[in-house]
Amino acid sequence: MQFSNRHGTRFELVIHPTAAVSTAVPIPYAGPEAFLGTFTAAQRAEMLRSLGANARFPTVDNALLRNLQNDALATTTLARLLRTRQIAFSVPGAQRTTQVPATAAAAPSAPAERPQEAARQAPREEVVCELMAAQISCSHKGRKANREGHLEVVPGRDDDGIKLEATIRGGCGHHPRWQIKADKHSETKSGARTSFLAQNWPLKSLLIFEVLPRTYQVDVDCCSGMSKRFTVKAYPIDQWSVTANIDFKKPPTQWEFEAKITPWDEAGTEDTGLKLKSGILHALTDKKKQLDYALEKVLKPLLAKEPEWEFFKTKFTFKGQWVECETDHRCFYKYEATLALDPLVKGSFTIPFGPTGAIPPWIKKWSTDLIGDLYLYVQFGGEVGLKGKWSRTTPDTTAAEVSGSGKVGVKVGGSLFLMKRGALNLDVNGGTEISAEVTAPVERKPAVSFDLKWGGIEVELTIEAAWGMVEYKRKWKAVEGGSFFQQPKVWHPLGEGA
Repeated sequence: MQFSNRHGTRFELVIHPTAAVSTAVPIPYAGPEAFLGTFTAAQRAEMLRSLGANARFPTVDNALLRNLQNDALATTTLARLLRTRQIAFSVPGAQRTTQVPATAAAAPSAPAERPQEAARQAPREEVVCELMAAQISCSHKGRKANREGHLEVVPGRDDDGIKLEATIRGGCGHHPRWQIKADKHSETKSGARTSFLAQNWPLKSLLIFEVLPRTYQVDVDCCSGMSKRFTVKAYPIDQWSVTANIDFKKPPTQWEFEAKITPWDEAGTEDTGLKLKSGILHALTDKKKQLDYALEKVLKPLLAKEPEWEFFKTKFTFKGQWVECETDHRCFYKYEATLALDPLVKGSFTIPFGPTGAIPPWIKKWSTDLIGDLYLYVQFGGEVGLKGKWSRTTPDTTAAEVSGSGKVGVKVGGSLFLMKRGALNLDVNGGTEISAEVTAPVERKPAVSFDLKWGGIEVELTIEAAWGMVEYKRKWKAVEGGSFFQQPKVWHPLGEGA
């Protein structure tokens, strides 16, 4: 019985081989399993089926013949038959010595074959070349790919040598073969120990948190056995350092701002630094305008003149770069950032209560007809600050600490001028305070959301007249409380595009 394996080589199945057959499987196969692995599952099932149909070979169990779809069982049975030498395989046409009958001992011997003819008739040996295992690792710290074959690296200025290692059985001299593809570039390497370079690259862009890495795809295989695919992602080596000290009460020429990207030359990062500076200043200015507008919208209809606030005195620092995780295959963006708005809002001034229309008619009647000229004022004093700190130290660990501190007190008072006869005393009370609510959105980059809230202004007016015999007391809500903003927005100190 003859069978062809997956490589097209034909073998003869020998039942009860004689002692002259030196091995159960042809050289150079290391064992029955390796040899049987060169056939398909259907071919192995056919081998057992043919043995079961052979009257000279009653060894195969009928239950096994009914379960030939179980390839593992079929392979195990064939390997057992080979090891116990109940069957063997040989190349058709190969010369095998057999026991010579005694009656033929006197027969003349056949002429010896010439060496050239013997070489031509010798069967072609099947070479074992099987991939058993493969792994890749980086040269920096020996970090290896995970089970899925993924490895992330940050190549240094001298690139990163990715080591390629394979375990094979046998060997044809041309394998294992490694195919490396990256963008439009591809290369092929061979050998159980080899390597390729994952090259460093500069980002020089504001998208420092959302980077698309350069990807290398590595495929390895041999003549037989498993095959494996690896993916190597290389992240940029840029290190950002940003400091800002901005006071809107001072001219921009006195603002302090610095942005550095290393290890690249300053000349190559000047344009990016200017873009970053422009983005940060735009974000600050826009947020200041929002706050200025919110305060003006709430208070301007009630106050006689523009209040003089101090906003967004900013101190900001940031350092960050892509790094390799020391405990697994991943990379992450490691950074530290601090922000101090000291103050976020500050006010220390006294201003008139405002337009006549803002005062209820019943107050005007008392002040004009019964008392005299009434002067109401609002006094602001104090400040609100904001502090934040953000960091990321591992792929899975981020920290955000933000808080708002301090209050701006608001007090309402009044004075009488040109008092009429019989009016003895005037008391005006009212006030509230402005405070900040600060939160840090759950994001892997510096971000903060803040809101200014207050309880509004409720004024209580008490007038004592006619030598204390008449007392008039009344309250009114001059300003409704609540948020200064309709809907607080998330603010990214580095700009939303970072």
